Amino acid sequence: MTAPHPIAQASLLGPSRRTMGSETVTDALKAMIIMRKLLVIAAAAGAAVGAKIGIDKLRRSSRAESTIADLRRRGRHLAGQAKGVTYHTLRRHPDANVDDATLADRVRSSIGPLEKRLHVPRVHVTVENGTVILHGEVPDNEAEAEIVKAVEGIAGVRDARSHLTTT
Repeated sequence: MTAPHPIAQASLLGPSRRTMGSETVTDALKAMIIMRKLLVIAAAAGAAVGAKIGIDKLRRSSRAESTIADLRRRGRHLAGQAKGVTYHTLRRHPDANVDDATLADRVRSSIGPLEKRLHVPRVHVTVENGTVILHGEVPDNEAEAEIVKAVEGIAGVRDARSHLTTT
């Protein structure tokens, strides 16, 4: 009579705390990892086949072009989100050595949510040799200080000059 496979033996044992040899545990872990990989591959293949079938059906429908364009747009969006998650997971930081136009875009995108939260209509941003110059109207001095502090924390900003006026 042959001995049962380590995984089968482990599942037969159930939640009991019987000790197994280190080789048996290692074999069981390797088998579990292989099973997980196969499951992921099977899920990806199933999703690809399902997407292909869905796209083929859409090509025959009247709204095909707009729906396919929407699917492509969503795919690009998800790809961008995946890049962002990877970027943050790896704890990467933005490059501080960028040209003024890129730095101005970086500043605008960083302070956009802050402008919305502080109810500031528009802060105009210009950059000269890494120095950020801010123009516009803010409701109070606290809002101005918060915006300047946020700008100073952006990678690549050497100095921040505020020409913001309070209303």
